[in-house]
Amino acid sequence: MTRAQERRAVRLLRAHRAPNCQPKTLTGSSSSSSSTSSVFSRASISSSVSSSIQSDPLADVSIRSQFLLLGEVGPVLGAASIFIEEEPLQVTSIFVNLTQEVPTVDAVLVYDDQRHFLGTAFLDPSTSTNRTYKLTLASNIFAVDKRDERSIYVRPRLQSKDNGGQSNQLVQISSVTVKGNGEWSSQPYTKVSSVSDTFPEFVTARSAITSVKRLGEATSSLVTGTARNLGSFEFAGRITDSSAHIDMTRLTFDIGQTGGITLSNVSLGSVGINERFPCTASASQIVCSAIPDSYGSLTDAPRRLTIYGDIAASDPSHASLRLTLNSAGDPSTDGAITWSDGSASFGWVSVPEPIAEGTYFKY
Repeated sequence: MTRAQERRAVRLLRAHRAPNCQPKTLTGSSSSSSSTSSVFSRASISSSVSSSIQSDPLADVSIRSQFLLLGEVGPVLGAASIFIEEEPLQVTSIFVNLTQEVPTVDAVLVYDDQRHFLGTAFLDPSTSTNRTYKLTLASNIFAVDKRDERSIYVRPRLQSKDNGGQSNQLVQISSVTVKGNGEWSSQPYTKVSSVSDTFPEFVTARSAITSVKRLGEATSSLVTGTARNLGSFEFAGRITDSSAHIDMTRLTFDIGQTGGITLSNVSLGSVGINERFPCTASASQIVCSAIPDSYGSLTDAPRRLTIYGDIAASDPSHASLRLTLNSAGDPSTDGAITWSDGSASFGWVSVPEPIAEGTYFKY
């Protein structure tokens, strides 16, 4: 091997990647033995560093608008790719810039494209905006080869409510900046995320609705008449402090029907409550608004709710009916569920769409 090949192999090992060539075992002279010993010494150091690397303990690396729960490490805020044409790059610092100041974000955790933890970025004291988080990297922690694309992704670490964390704060990345030095020239480089990159919006909260599912059979017989079961659902969530709430205050069900189905006298029922809460029905939707906590609270346990109503059909032999909670919404658009965490009200949930489909009733 040439010295350049040797340096490249060691650099790849330190970056936790397979080298393109392996050191040759040399024998027969003291100088050759010394050279071989030196190479394997470096490889041993690299292996030691690799064994101490922390991996991302959270499995979900999808990037989509979600709630950031106070006192926890949140979902992935965004990712950025790094490509350099001129020479290999030793990354020395990473800057994560938010669109606005968010005191609830205590720090930002940075990971590479192999899920290895690179370090914790804290607010950069050299900036006056209080929205830039900086991670300084030691030499050989993260390298990018010439004409080789690498990427990083970041998660926020949130203050707890007791430490000043606040609900309903918008968190969004505006850009990611990577700085480093060229390995051959020692020239400084600065790479900024593309202006075409769009980063989703996230919102801090003390709790979140985590799942909504259908109760009962996927398909059942449709029977017209009064006070019929139109669909049952179970709602579950999670709180992050002892005084937090999860109180659903509005539910909007889309009506899917054939055979001229009409619904009337629609109401909401809950396990353990004899009375039913009235809802309104149109040709396309059922809306239950101003739901009291006795029906809508998920704070202490999951909640099972059933929609009841009178069913009539102009063509019973071709009739079918299904209620669906469709739209999850997002931080700027209301969806099918409105709820409160005890401090703020939200019109969306971070549950994949459709949120839940009810039983399909057919003739």
